[in-house]
Amino acid sequence: MNNPIIVLCSSISTFLPFVAVTVFFKSYHNRSKALLLLWMFFALAVVTETILHFLGLFGKHSGWIFHIFTFLEYILIASILAVWQLNATFAQLIRFSIPLYISFFVFTKVIGLENFSADTANFITRPLALLLLSIFAFLTLQDLWRQMTVNLTNDYRFWILLAMVLYYSASLVLFAFMFTKQWETLDALFKVHAVVNIIHNILFTIGIIQIRKTPQAAL
Repeated sequence: MNNPIIVLCSSISTFLPFVAVTVFFKSYHNRSKALLLLWMFFALAVVTETILHFLGLFGKHSGWIFHIFTFLEYILIASILAVWQLNATFAQLIRFSIPLYISFFVFTKVIGLENFSADTANFITRPLALLLLSIFAFLTLQDLWRQMTVNLTNDYRFWILLAMVLYYSASLVLFAFMFTKQWETLDALFKVHAVVNIIHNILFTIGIIQIRKTPQAAL
């Protein structure tokens, strides 16, 4: 990419929600299941970003890390959405999707559709995860809107879900253009993705800050 400033800002933004939720845990002792899962996801993102940075410094391919990240990301995010989903049927559907996705992930590796090669990305399991998570996040956000009678902007879940819907849906659209061989298009896509990543991390951080205004029962 020809604009390293965007890449740097995107990488730095990954640390914002992790720092915010860590500070929250030190100030407050309320550690609900959803918040703990969020902390684990933010920690995963930070570790992944750090590994990618060092691999890039040494000129190493980093395709394999996206396979591992996507696998863990799906489990964590789906688990969070299942906790927040107020519709019992949808919540059960989200929970059931986790073992199904794990099985499909393993299946693609076993039969050779994907592998952990350092120079290949997960062009099958990644878009599937993006599709499912964007749908589940949207359904959960819609359900939250229907159930809540107060201003949603005071509920931290609104900001977190908004970030998820934005990131996963945008990433899915951008991922479709990854198959083009036009390098100018790919470079532009990387820049757009970096901007989307910055925005969604800012939304995550706003959500963490809003935890103090969220009713205790919603945590």
